[in-house]
Amino acid sequence: MLLHRLRDLCLVVEAGTARARLMFENGDHLELDFTERARNRSKLKPLLEPDTFLAGRIVDDGIAVEWPCGIEIDATSLHRSAMAMLFRKWRKRHGMSQVNAAEALGLTGRTVQNYESGEQEIPRTVMLAMRGYDASPELQRPRAAG
Repeated sequence: MLLHRLRDLCLVVEAGTARARLMFENGDHLELDFTERARNRSKLKPLLEPDTFLAGRIVDDGIAVEWPCGIEIDATSLHRSAMAMLFRKWRKRHGMSQVNAAEALGLTGRTVQNYESGEQEIPRTVMLAMRGYDASPELQRPRAAG
């Protein structure tokens, strides 16, 4: 399992959202919206308070983010969640179901579910395939049945 470390963190509260801009040691710059996650998970509800959310800080040499309310989330989980959100946004931007996304990327439906839930790390090859799909309009046209 790949372990991630944070290099920098920027927490933002605006227009009713709580977002974290995450910079990882491997060079990944990702954004994670905590608003929906905190509403759906009772343990994260304290993060809906702007002052609490904004008080988060990197701890243990980049291994985790900790808030004064006692919530701590490891960097690998944050990376996986941010990538899951990125994948879901990509799929929805193209108007795809999970099944359609799996077909477009040569994956199984279960793998797409695992990516979107954050249960499975999204490999760079899949991220590159998503970019290739974005850059190739011919891939985006519906295929004729035959």
